[in-house]
Amino acid sequence: AGKITAQGFQGSEPNTPRLFFAPTARTLPKGRGYFADYYLFFPAASVGVSDRVMLSGGVSLVPGASSQLIYMAAKVGLVRRQDAAFALGAFWATVPDQPDSWLGVGYAVTTLGTEDRAVTLMGGMPFTTAEVTKEPLFIVGGENRIGKDAKLMAEVWKLPGVTEVPALAGVRWFNDKLAVGFGFIYVFPNGVEGWPLIPWVDFTVNW
Repeated sequence: AGKITAQGFQGSEPNTPRLFFAPTARTLPKGRGYFADYYLFFPAASVGVSDRVMLSGGVSLVPGASSQLIYMAAKVGLVRRQDAAFALGAFWATVPDQPDSWLGVGYAVTTLGTEDRAVTLMGGMPFTTAEVTKEPLFIVGGENRIGKDAKLMAEVWKLPGVTEVPALAGVRWFNDKLAVGFGFIYVFPNGVEGWPLIPWVDFTVNW
């Protein structure tokens, strides 16, 4: 899949349902899916149940940990156009060393623009086994294709209950089967002595 441009054929970017980690409002086509791995120790798989519904899940593989995380996600696309999308979703994860506890977030997200250039806005309410937080979670992200097989991306997180704001920016290289994301995380305000940037890396296999 793709389109003809002045520079020739340009293939579609198959990883549009997410930025680096934050979800966009796009969903996978029915029967399509991908396996993603974040920092090597946090794998996850996603599949399009229909053109508007996708499910995700995974288990952490942290060496030496007394327990591993189990995480699941679901997203339903309510509006699905080439230049705009809107979706509702939720994410759940277990709490380490507390098998009967879990946390998550329910969210609404909109993506405005094409798969080559777009802005994503997300708002959600985090929750735990015991309660729903009173402060929302907000994410602002963007993506801009810079060539046949590369895209610049960024996402900024406003987490509930904390004043620090993490921002992640970098590049994704991709083709129709594989993708690699590399970037850096910077936390505002930053009080860390020395090098303030935290590396980010992920890779994806699409089918």
